[in-house]
Amino acid sequence: MIDSSNIQARRDRVLERLRTLESLPSLPRVVTDMLRLLAEDDYSMSQLMQLVQQDTGLTARVLKLANSALYGRPRQIESLQQAMVVLGARELQQLVATISVMRTFEDGFQPDHMLDKERFWSHSLGTGELATRVAGYFNLDFKGVDFTAGLLHDVGKVVLDQYFHAEYRDASDLSVSRGLPQFEAERKVLGVDHAEIGSILAAQWGLPESLRAVIEEHHQFREKSPHAPLVACVRIANQLTKEESMACLGEDNLWGVELDPAWNVLVEEQQRVQNERKTEALKEIRQEITRARERVQTMVSELS
Repeated sequence: MIDSSNIQARRDRVLERLRTLESLPSLPRVVTDMLRLLAEDDYSMSQLMQLVQQDTGLTARVLKLANSALYGRPRQIESLQQAMVVLGARELQQLVATISVMRTFEDGFQPDHMLDKERFWSHSLGTGELATRVAGYFNLDFKGVDFTAGLLHDVGKVVLDQYFHAEYRDASDLSVSRGLPQFEAERKVLGVDHAEIGSILAAQWGLPESLRAVIEEHHQFREKSPHAPLVACVRIANQLTKEESMACLGEDNLWGVELDPAWNVLVEEQQRVQNERKTEALKEIRQEITRARERVQTMVSELS
């Protein structure tokens, strides 16, 4: 039985411990610098390559993945410059973000913990992949931030599972036994949820406000938020991947996407889809899931 009293005290204990932890994951500088660079209107491809080349380990991993089964290239890609030409700048950005983030959390998954490494990254990468496709459908250009936002939206779960493992297990058990969404169960047990923990981590990393908003608001959607369209793309992608059994904890708390306020923001603000075409539009986006799943499975296999 979970005691619903003293939730504030539990919350205070969690936040205090986070403040004193010296081993919290630290995102590589190349990622934060890349995100700042992408926010500029006049950045050059050479600037992006110079950034990546500063990390020789990252460069090696990018080239390894560029030559993997993910792309099936008949000819070997031997340099970042060649990768940029062959794969394109946006694809290179996604590889850099994926490799860097997965490397950051290498120690966050343990055999006796709740989160399965492959399942977690399949969900996170799937959300990132699908978020870019949702954004593209509505002619929204977030300069690659949509993919990174999807990739990072659940990182708070890794922190909770790693540093508050017993409580996180209790929250997961409560979610299953009472049919609660995982984030609601987390609040009852720990006083905080993974979205808040992830946003704290993102602030420590110095990530752009738009990314912090996605991490913080993907469950508690705010229609009037200045970043509502980006949050909406990730929220919808998150839900659609769960519908396809790509959830990281097997959550089955699903709802009708076409009734979601995030979907309405995309439909109404972008004015691409009339109300009578909402269902048809959703079918078109769902067709992207199979392609995203195949790509994600290959990427997780190559990087695990």
